[in-house]
Amino acid sequence: MAKIWDILPPPPRPVPKTKKTSSRKRSLSLWYLVILVVFSFVFVFGGSWAKLKYFDNTPSSSPSPIQSTTATAPKTQGNLSIKILNSTGRFEEATKVKDILTNKGFKVAATETAVNTYDQTIVYYTPNSSSAEKYALEIADLLKSYNAKTQKFSQSSSYDIAIIIGGKLY
Repeated sequence: MAKIWDILPPPPRPVPKTKKTSSRKRSLSLWYLVILVVFSFVFVFGGSWAKLKYFDNTPSSSPSPIQSTTATAPKTQGNLSIKILNSTGRFEEATKVKDILTNKGFKVAATETAVNTYDQTIVYYTPNSSSAEKYALEIADLLKSYNAKTQKFSQSSSYDIAIIIGGKLY
């Protein structure tokens, strides 16, 4: 004999109700995501912009600090602090310039990639030191192939000479 559950189809199962997210809630979550990304970007890069600008040739509106004129021992070729910044886009250029200088007896303290690009190679030197100016001219003469020019630092620097390798070499 057939039972009732064999003949009749099973009763329909209740469909679980899904929460419909309103379009307003979706747009708010999208805005939260955009704000989170912007704040993350500012947090990561916000404080480091000042550190990334190595040399700025634009005149500052504030007066420059008074530099001391105390007599110091003249710098020699071996004890100058020299920094090389490469703004050409070619990684090996800083190494080439460092090799040129070390072969002539200079000691290079640091080589880095410049954040800004420059149109020509500039050899910056400390304005208070006549020996730094003399060696800057000598370095510019060594870097004739880079069309190097010399210029005094417009801001204070921890290096006696800074060389920015510029120009489009590619």
